[in-house]
Amino acid sequence: MSSIVVSVKPFPLDSDKADAPLQTEAGRKAHQARLLGRYKKAVVRVCFPDLWILQGSFRPGESLKALVKFVRDNLADPSISFYLYTSPPKTVLKNGKLTFLEAGFVPSGTVYVSSGSSWLPTLSSQCLSLWTRKPEDTRPADDTSV
Repeated sequence: MSSIVVSVKPFPLDSDKADAPLQTEAGRKAHQARLLGRYKKAVVRVCFPDLWILQGSFRPGESLKALVKFVRDNLADPSISFYLYTSPPKTVLKNGKLTFLEAGFVPSGTVYVSSGSSWLPTLSSQCLSLWTRKPEDTRPADDTSV
């Protein structure tokens, strides 16, 4: 008879956020105003299932609709539906009215793209032609010299 061992570990908390004091709405808005003055752009990386990464720069006060348009403009088939999410935990970005600052993408953020079907979103050939090396070429070569 074999036994099953289950280990329960607490979910790791972000130590900066766990130790941060609670803020009032006015305090959060003041912090966002400081970020707007400090950072002039938000750099967002969009990760695709086939391991390609699309990166774009946006204004912090711009809505997430600009990110959706940016991704759609660079898809191989712009007519197919897709959704964007952050992880962990998986949070689907449904509210296009949020700004990059409100979504926490200032100064930078990472977003993943997926679809609800078996179709995998891929970048357009025009976008891929801008890259001179293939993803497998980025691995370090074996050093055969002795």
